[in-house]
Amino acid sequence: MLLPFDLRADREGWTVFEIATDRPAFLDGLPLTGLSLDEAEVAVNALNKLEIACQRTARKMINPAVSQF
Repeated sequence: MLLPFDLRADREGWTVFEIATDRPAFLDGLPLTGLSLDEAEVAVNALNKLEIACQRTARKMINPAVSQF
């Protein structure tokens, strides 16, 4: 599975972006741009972890017999 979020340097620090759209990710309406490297890493890891959990839950709802990975 490809992770949906990544980070890259911007003019003011680091941006968390959505790989599919190549646009900055938003959290509560705020763009995740100009972050410190530590903040960006925490955000991208949390967003990717949340996405993985959502996909895992969706798979269970479709096929309850699917084992967890």
